[in-house]
Amino acid sequence: SSFDPISVLQAVAQRNSLNEMQLVAFGLISNQFLDLLSREVNNSAASSEFTSGDGYKPLRLLLCGPGGTGKTHVIHSVQDVMKFYGCEHQLRFLAPTGNAAALIDGMTCHKGLGLKITSATSASRNSKNKNCFDVLVSIHNKTVLRDEWKNVKVLFIDEVSLLSLQLLCEIDHALRFAKENYDEWFGGLIVVFAGDLYQFPPVQGSPLYQSVESDSDNITHFELQRRLGRLAWRSITDVVELTEQQRMKKDPEFGAAVLRLRKRQCIYEDVDLFNSRLIKNNLNENGVDMSSGTNSSAVVLVRSNLT
Repeated sequence: SSFDPISVLQAVAQRNSLNEMQLVAFGLISNQFLDLLSREVNNSAASSEFTSGDGYKPLRLLLCGPGGTGKTHVIHSVQDVMKFYGCEHQLRFLAPTGNAAALIDGMTCHKGLGLKITSATSASRNSKNKNCFDVLVSIHNKTVLRDEWKNVKVLFIDEVSLLSLQLLCEIDHALRFAKENYDEWFGGLIVVFAGDLYQFPPVQGSPLYQSVESDSDNITHFELQRRLGRLAWRSITDVVELTEQQRMKKDPEFGAAVLRLRKRQCIYEDVDLFNSRLIKNNLNENGVDMSSGTNSSAVVLVRSNLT
């Protein structure tokens, strides 16, 4: 393209009103993508695969921070850049759960990578024995997985707190298989992990921040996955933390209370504020009609899916 990449990035950042730290993350991801795009254009063999031997080091970014700080907004800004260059199809969105995937218009990690819910035993991680990567990819999807991921360059995984070390191990294996790049973490893709580790841990499996004991006489398949997942997690190259609240900036009092709740540092005024938002309480013994007036557009937190 004859367009100056810097001008493109500046135009997208300005249009999307990125704040200082969002701009840092946006720059890291976009510049890496543009570097990869430039390498592909200039490569005489027209190869889309690069390794560390080429001087190319894939970005693996942890984009963290409380909810409402614009983590998804950053990746959508990157998507705008990729769309400008006709490469929007090279970005893939995944999340650990169906609800989280729906919010980003993506797929679950299992569906997107053809992973089995209960995987077979992987005896070895030796890159020379490529069959060890095949066992974590379902037989049904294995034949089409490489075609689906052939042109993918950037992967965005949301709600990282729900991601277990075991699942991360499977994601790493599947991507190495899909990209036919067994010697690079996540198959050499640009990977952005986004979420808030203060939020809920995975329902099953070990959270990403759990340490791994070095001494063990009996390493089960589950434990092996945990160790390999921990190594994959430690391959992260950069971390950007977003702190500026965007979603609740028009309600700073509630926003500040939520941030204190996130760290279990609530004050008595926060308790009073939260209790005042109860639909059914001492002041409203019969509850509140949520279908009338402005209540119909309110966000409601409930205990169960049935409610």
